[in-house]
Amino acid sequence: MARQALKTSTDAKDINRRYGSEDIPDPGGMNKGSYPHEIGPHQFWWLINCRRDGNSVIPRGGQFPSLNTPYGAQSAMHPWQTHEGAPYRLWMLTSGCPNSTVFGEAGVTIAFFDDQTSPMMQGIAYYHTSTDGAIPRDVSIGVFGGLIHVGADNVFRRQQFNFATPYGADSFLSSGGNWDELLKRFAATETIRRQYAFDGLYFLFLRQETGTNDPADTVDVYVWDSVASRPDDLTTFATAGDFPMIVASADDVLYMVCYNGRVYWRPRGIPPVAWTFLGDTPGGVNILYDYRLGATLGPGYDGQNAGAAHQGKLWYTDGIEAPSKIYNAVALPAATIGLVRTLPAGGICRTLVAVPRIGIIYPWHDQTTPNANLLVGFYDYASNAWNDTAKNLTAQSPTFTIPYTTTAGDRIMATAYYRNRVVFITTGAHCYVSPPIKIGDPTWIADTWKRIDFSGTILAKRMRNMVAV
Repeated sequence: MARQALKTSTDAKDINRRYGSEDIPDPGGMNKGSYPHEIGPHQFWWLINCRRDGNSVIPRGGQFPSLNTPYGAQSAMHPWQTHEGAPYRLWMLTSGCPNSTVFGEAGVTIAFFDDQTSPMMQGIAYYHTSTDGAIPRDVSIGVFGGLIHVGADNVFRRQQFNFATPYGADSFLSSGGNWDELLKRFAATETIRRQYAFDGLYFLFLRQETGTNDPADTVDVYVWDSVASRPDDLTTFATAGDFPMIVASADDVLYMVCYNGRVYWRPRGIPPVAWTFLGDTPGGVNILYDYRLGATLGPGYDGQNAGAAHQGKLWYTDGIEAPSKIYNAVALPAATIGLVRTLPAGGICRTLVAVPRIGIIYPWHDQTTPNANLLVGFYDYASNAWNDTAKNLTAQSPTFTIPYTTTAGDRIMATAYYRNRVVFITTGAHCYVSPPIKIGDPTWIADTWKRIDFSGTILAKRMRNMVAV
């Protein structure tokens, strides 16, 4: 079968831009290490089948094998060679069994959101954890070396599943089970509460279980180097409630915000490195809510992406006080923690997300109002301006309201920045996806958000965090 060059149609034109002239600088190749909106209009994020010809970038024609001419114009043609790239997905933890209409609380499902697949939300692995009553113990998720890592109770695993499945196929059925590798089993009294990649190492935050649902627990910090674990700091965290609710890095500093409101940090460096106490969150509030400590606010407020790095600072919300407050912290060159925003009376904000070069997005609602609107707040870094009502999602989708009671109904569980959009996941198995983010034009947030319903497939409950890889 002869290989024939793919011919262009008679009205096709080559893309021919002459760089280095007419005020168009040389593009300098591809820039996949940056976000597309962070590069100049003359630069390329990705080039496929292109080549340089002097000062121009021109397309390189593909090749198709075809049946020879005796078979005529109806002969079949198919690609000679195809390349399937690794998928880019938003991974999360949900409660109960995957792809079931019965959502028990006996275990945790690893699921992903990918707007390039169908269905867009799918589960790929299930872990039946030990329980405190009907509620699972700590389960955490993170990314290291391009792979998902899972902590289920005291067991540390690496999940190998991240390949594309046919459009319309179920990934859980395609995987044939859990594609994971057991890496480490810690002491039975320890739970892997948080995971975070920093400085080329993978940090594991192990809650030291002194008793069932004990708010006085503390944490030990270990690092994983893809081969073995070793201690990083086993002595600093001795104050009751020194276990992490938020872990995030900004510039060259790794931060941990604890349940008791205390903030710690460490610089880059080969372990062991002693962590430094940065200070108490102003007001002495507890941070967020640990679902294992009671039922005041109902289950599911443990961790939910409540902190993010932006412009060299850690931004986070207390998530439990009414009204909620937003803080930022920085360790270097001088240690400071500041209250930067107080929501309107009754306002509850349990999660936020940083958008590069844009600012902070924070969903919230008024818990004192029956069937309260779900609102999206926006801090515009360029103008240093706060807008608590930049978007009313309930006005767009009237069926989405926050019930008056604090123990039932839909809530925003986790947020993430994904494919130049902001994504919210709710307890009621709904997903909100923002319009494309625009630099220098804050009106994008008021445009129509896409709502995706996953009822009967995945219940986004007891969310720990969301990570993209």
